[in-house]
Amino acid sequence: MTDRMNGKKSDNPAAHEALRVAAPPSTRAGLATAAAEAVAVLREIPLDAIEPDPAQPRRAFDEESLQRLAVSITRYGLLQEPGVTPVDGAGAGESSRYRLLWGERRWRASRLAGLATIRCKVLPPLQGGVTDELRAREKQWAENMEREGLSPIEEAIALQDAADRERQLSPDRPMGELIEKVGAERGLNGIVARNLVGLLKAPRCLQAALLRRAVRREMGFELARHWNKLLAENELRGAAKREIQYRNLVEAWARARELELDASAMARYAAETYQDPKVVRATCRKAEEAQKALIEHFEEVVTRAEKEGWSVARARAALADRRRKHTDGKGGGGTPCFERTGREKTRLVVHLDRVRDPAVATPEAVAELLTVLRGVVREIEATQLGAAAAPERAG
Repeated sequence: MTDRMNGKKSDNPAAHEALRVAAPPSTRAGLATAAAEAVAVLREIPLDAIEPDPAQPRRAFDEESLQRLAVSITRYGLLQEPGVTPVDGAGAGESSRYRLLWGERRWRASRLAGLATIRCKVLPPLQGGVTDELRAREKQWAENMEREGLSPIEEAIALQDAADRERQLSPDRPMGELIEKVGAERGLNGIVARNLVGLLKAPRCLQAALLRRAVRREMGFELARHWNKLLAENELRGAAKREIQYRNLVEAWARARELELDASAMARYAAETYQDPKVVRATCRKAEEAQKALIEHFEEVVTRAEKEGWSVARARAALADRRRKHTDGKGGGGTPCFERTGREKTRLVVHLDRVRDPAVATPEAVAELLTVLRGVVREIEATQLGAAAAPERAG
């Protein structure tokens, strides 16, 4: 048998069972060299001896697509082998456990097809260094994009993971620059790379819609911008802005001490800052309720965008209209159901006749009014808690 690497006749009988092939070259700039450096060994491996990579960027596996792939594997066999690496540090022919570098869809589909083993390309064990890990992630990215492309959230996870590893090599470089760097290595514009990673800070409802591809990437960017504006407006001008700012302060304190923001952390914060723990908990609870109401408001937007198949232009028009209503509480025809008056908007006037008028009290206007009223109730409750705690402190 001829050795493909040097064109010479092989004297090794094992070569008839383990064919050495070059790792598949990447189609993306900057990856071809790294992919070509590794040499893999074709080997039949039990499916149960293979485990998925927890750092694999792909998170969603469409069951219908996997079933079609399983039928194809049953009918035509496996046309492209998954790439694996030993996980116990042994050589390609000695290991008993392997981890997938790419090809998790083919591994899952082979299980559905009832196979007991699968032919894989076994690469040398990873050495554990940052550079080695980065090369493995680059190969995963290329392999995924050349087949069924990653969703925007999966792309974002892969970019963030690569940027975090680059940070270990260049700790002084700003994270934004590193995100642009790894994005450029994957053929992405710097702004697009930053926007993708920014999606990881969006609420779960938007991430879930992007993960199942119900919302397209550009639409996701637009919705994420809307979310950021809602957050800023709520924190700067919302009914619970003081509570939100206070909770952010407590959360930053807890994060600096690697603590979860729970009851024990709040009690410790209260003790260190000489505050009443009841007031700390009540204030944080009000902020959480305000945040929950804001997320519910945003979920309605995401659901509508998904249901109506918004384009970016349609989204901008609809979101501008919702922001206006969210800010001034106006219903149909520009007639307000309520008004904030007085110095610093401390007086609330509710027009019950307009609330009872379906032509004026649109669902958005009523939802906005209810949010404001809940905020007032929370503020009254917090004031009462503070007043009740004052005699205790005095005693």
